[in-house]
Amino acid sequence: IAAEQGSYGIIVGGSYADNWSGGAAFNFTGNSHIMVDGATVANIMGGNYKDGQSASFTGNSYITIASGNVTGSIVGATVVTHNANSAYTGSTNIFVYTPLSSNSGPSINSLPGDMVLGGFGWATNTWKTQTLTGNTHVTIDLSAYSGPTADFVKHIVGGGFNGSSGNTQIIDGNVNVMVNLGSQSLAAGRKVVGGAWVNAGTSTVTGSC
Repeated sequence: IAAEQGSYGIIVGGSYADNWSGGAAFNFTGNSHIMVDGATVANIMGGNYKDGQSASFTGNSYITIASGNVTGSIVGATVVTHNANSAYTGSTNIFVYTPLSSNSGPSINSLPGDMVLGGFGWATNTWKTQTLTGNTHVTIDLSAYSGPTADFVKHIVGGGFNGSSGNTQIIDGNVNVMVNLGSQSLAAGRKVVGGAWVNAGTSTVTGSC
């Protein structure tokens, strides 16, 4: 998927299925590639989105923000809703080469609209288990950026976001974060987190951060 100009709401690298119950899971096998170069996108996820039938993703995701902006969040793996388990087998790879300077959203339910997440994103109504078997990679490299000065306004998180007391997230692998802001700055209050961002529930990384 290449978004080179214009405005977009949600870009999903894997499958999208807004189903609570009944029917088959929309499993995804293969690699997903998302490139934003000049467009404005609200939210991006490299894996699946919203499948209540516990759909799996098998492959690697690649998200590259060359220029333009993302006003919500970037999620390397799957965004879970509808009380579903989720299995992601593969690595996530996020590359950002331009300052992400807006948090105008909109956000996706309870998933904050101000994050770059290497792992899963929790949105709403899920009290199950999400397992990522592989490594996550988040690279923020503004060393070659030559545009107007702009603060980077996102939290940078190598793992996932968990916001439900009954939800469990597991990364069975390593979490990798590299940040080079060049001559730009991280906005006040923004954080760089090697592991997971946990507002509720549990999150586990078995490898190194």
